[in-house]
Amino acid sequence: MKDAEAQILKAFLYALMQQTEALSESVLQQIQAIAASLDTRVVELHDLATAVPALELPYNTAYDWLTARAAERGLGLDFLPAKPDNSVKSVKSDNIARPIQTHLEEMQCVLATIEQKLDQAPKILKSPQPSNTAQQEFR
Repeated sequence: MKDAEAQILKAFLYALMQQTEALSESVLQQIQAIAASLDTRVVELHDLATAVPALELPYNTAYDWLTARAAERGLGLDFLPAKPDNSVKSVKSDNIARPIQTHLEEMQCVLATIEQKLDQAPKILKSPQPSNTAQQEFR
């Protein structure tokens, strides 16, 4: 599976996991048809996710984050200063607020779990209720 296909699959699984209501029967049939030959039809998950309003926002959010992260990894360290500027003093202040996990941090944790268990994708997509199966698998 190509990297771009893996990103589509991860984002789609994330979108499935975010569902609070059951998907329509026609969407479930499309997911199961794609899952039957997942290796050659992963790209169709992108089309399905952008066509189904319930999947669109969580899919696009996860996909955008995954592609931005991949682009950042590709940037590298091309431009580094010859020597660090020690004249700039770092001012640190104590953080007295309790850390709160933001939505982005939560999404990153879930996507990391999905990435570790990506081999479970066919089983999840073939299940009668893929949203419920994804929630059980990745929470």
